[in-house]
Amino acid sequence: MREEEKKEDDIDMSAYSMNCCVYCMAEITDADQSTGAVQMFLAEGCFHQFHIECFRTYAKKQLLTKLPSGDFAECRCRKCNTIVQADDLREALGQEWLQNIREQQTKILMANSDDIVQCPNCQDVFSFNPS
Repeated sequence: MREEEKKEDDIDMSAYSMNCCVYCMAEITDADQSTGAVQMFLAEGCFHQFHIECFRTYAKKQLLTKLPSGDFAECRCRKCNTIVQADDLREALGQEWLQNIREQQTKILMANSDDIVQCPNCQDVFSFNPS
């Protein structure tokens, strides 16, 4: 995390400019660009830039937030609220990181429901109600 990063709730989005990370609000430098530490969403007109590490922290919080419906929250761009699609998540964060999040979601589901079970052989998860 960057030193100048503030708590998510403390950031004034009206101060955002196109050369800032949409999550920490720090300026995106040429060094950030050249090292690959920055990426941009390319979905439905959302072209907001972000530091990958900032997005990783934000996405994990979003994807592990359980809604009252029992579903997990979608990951959205913090600036324009565009849903970040699975392919964009995979590209920005990597398949291994995304798989880890899915495993954490599964553990949360299983801990909060008696009818969600995991096959001991293949590790697939399904709803099981014997009645």
